[in-house]
Amino acid sequence: FALVRKECPDGPSQMAEFYIKPPFRRMKAGFAAAVLIFGCHSGAWRISLLRHNKSAENFWRGVIRYVAVGGGFKEMKEDSDLVFAFTTSPGKSLIIKDTL
Repeated sequence: FALVRKECPDGPSQMAEFYIKPPFRRMKAGFAAAVLIFGCHSGAWRISLLRHNKSAENFWRGVIRYVAVGGGFKEMKEDSDLVFAFTTSPGKSLIIKDTL
């Protein structure tokens, strides 16, 4: 499941919650779900996660490189969090080469 939050109309969208059941992890289900969400909610985004969660860092870096305009993003440290800031455009197509 995913919960997208937007605190003010002109501010960035935030991925408040994102969860993939363990049996479906590492099968690109999370990647596909995230790409679809970003395609439906284009514009500025911020994703925060705990700094020492390496698997989450790697997952989100890969997704963000795929969906961000020009593949670019900013990475910032805020307290104990790692924050990614980036922009998406509408309807990024999903191409996954490996079968699920």
